[in-house]
Amino acid sequence: MYADYLPVGDIAVLALCFLIFILFLGTFVDRNIQYRQFWYGIGCIVLGSLANLFYHQLLSEVGSGVPAATITVIRDINCFLFQFTMVLHVDYILRLVSVTGKERTRIRAVVGTLFVAFVALQIAGHFLHFGFYIDASGNVHNGFRLSFAITYILLTFIIFYLLFKYRNRMIPQITTGIVLTFILCIYMMILQGKHGQTSYTSTIFMLPTIGFMYLLHANPFNLATGSISGDSLTFAVRDCFRNKEKFVLMYLDVVEMNSQQAIPESMRFDIYRFYRSEIRKPMLFHLSANRLLLMFRVKDNKDPWARVEKVVDMFRTMYERHRLDFKAVFMESVDAISRDNDYIEFLKFIAGKMNFNEFHYVKEEDIADYQNQKKILAELESIAESGDLDDERVLTFCQPVYNVESGKYDTAEALMRLKLTEFGLVPPYLFIPLAEKNNLIHSLSLIILNKTCKAIKGFLDSGLPLKRISVNFSIQEIRNENFCSDVTGIINRNGIPYEKIAIEITESRNERDFDMVKEKIEQLKSYGIKFYLDDFGTGYSNFERIMELPFDIIKFDRSLVIQSGRNKAGEYMVDTFASMFRKLDYRVLYEGIEDENDEKRCIGMSAQYLQGFKYSRPIEIEELRDFLEI
Repeated sequence: MYADYLPVGDIAVLALCFLIFILFLGTFVDRNIQYRQFWYGIGCIVLGSLANLFYHQLLSEVGSGVPAATITVIRDINCFLFQFTMVLHVDYILRLVSVTGKERTRIRAVVGTLFVAFVALQIAGHFLHFGFYIDASGNVHNGFRLSFAITYILLTFIIFYLLFKYRNRMIPQITTGIVLTFILCIYMMILQGKHGQTSYTSTIFMLPTIGFMYLLHANPFNLATGSISGDSLTFAVRDCFRNKEKFVLMYLDVVEMNSQQAIPESMRFDIYRFYRSEIRKPMLFHLSANRLLLMFRVKDNKDPWARVEKVVDMFRTMYERHRLDFKAVFMESVDAISRDNDYIEFLKFIAGKMNFNEFHYVKEEDIADYQNQKKILAELESIAESGDLDDERVLTFCQPVYNVESGKYDTAEALMRLKLTEFGLVPPYLFIPLAEKNNLIHSLSLIILNKTCKAIKGFLDSGLPLKRISVNFSIQEIRNENFCSDVTGIINRNGIPYEKIAIEITESRNERDFDMVKEKIEQLKSYGIKFYLDDFGTGYSNFERIMELPFDIIKFDRSLVIQSGRNKAGEYMVDTFASMFRKLDYRVLYEGIEDENDEKRCIGMSAQYLQGFKYSRPIEIEELRDFLEI
């Protein structure tokens, strides 16, 4: 062996490459072109390190019958592979910062020219004897050795140029990490040259690859459960779908936990133990603090559903120990969902319809319901994007409200319906929560407000005695800074008095909403718009907060009507609430009046307005004419 070289550097690099291979076997990352380039780089380093080992081994045996040409070729392979690794790094960065078009072509041309020039210089050096060559006597001549270092530094400079020019396209921490890694490599190259060493050349080319792995492809496990980040599920599903492999998913949502809490450690360890005991090659993903997803391939587990049943039995035992409310969903892969890589949203959709402490096995109708929901969502997005306040897909229905004092129907509540070509009339419970979840509800509410104003205009022009019609808005909509201008703008556009419109909102439990809601209510009330507190009696009610908000009418929920009819205590409680509001100058409206008993009881409990199926089911708004008297 030569004094300027020790094999420890190449051996260590080969070991690291093998370790990286083992680590990546247990992780799931996007198998995109950058990922493949990463492995091409690893391959070049492995082959280059092996070539370097063979080269120095053969170099020590010069003159013992080993052809000089063989040694030279192996050395060239080592040099070319290492420099080609740098070429891959430059192309990797080009893709990372999304350089396209002429700029990418130009940089690739420069890089290609540098690499070809280096190769040509190396080969010419053998024949013209200004580089590495072995003479006829077996003497080794290294000649001009700076071409290797100069090419490396020039390629590194190109990487720095790209990172600086396109720094706004990269996370700063990743840019800093890559730059510092290459600076370390240049320092090592200079230090190695200063001491006349070549032992760590392979290490210099390996370090950036390790940096890319950690910064861009690392996928650490959750040590408590052995679970992988939920992002990795995307890649695992994609791999299975490409390979046409069926798999089973087991989804667990621990309902009592929230984002600030985590599944207790004791329960996490139980989860880890029981799924490992029954399933071969399981993959556990943590989707959030309280949601876990177990995935396994059918090909690795004979009779997969028998295994699932064993897991369910073990989970029942675990529930007896921890007593945390949960929802559990089980399903086999479905091509339609795999194609869209949409399992997380699908499973959340299913869990959202479940009761606590239930096990649910996904059926074909669940998949159909979800696909229908996606189609409805697409229609809602289309409605929002169009901005058409007269969109024919949004229908305005209403329910007349009976005025106890006058004995007439002089107000109503506007109701939202959706009519789609594929589904016909879509009930509110299918699309309103979906619109709220995806921040699309305001577009629908403004359409309803506009169509309600148009209908009111028609009623007034016909001389019909209509006091007002109320329109529902969510707290989410009121948070919008343009809420007041949106409402007044539509009323003005239709040329009706402000007092003909009322706004219904539900109470918010969020303290930060209070001042904002109060300010906007007061602003719109100054125009003459009335405000209803909707759904009083459902869940928590903060009386102090309600009294501070300038509502005009309190709508008692159907649940209070039912409670009042159960016994005297229930009736006394509801009557007390209603009497209190009446004394404080609020008007009281009871919802859900279905028969004469409900009507009589509520009139006796300070009712001023009554609404329900006894008087009318929801009707198209134009049919309200039949209830209004001249």
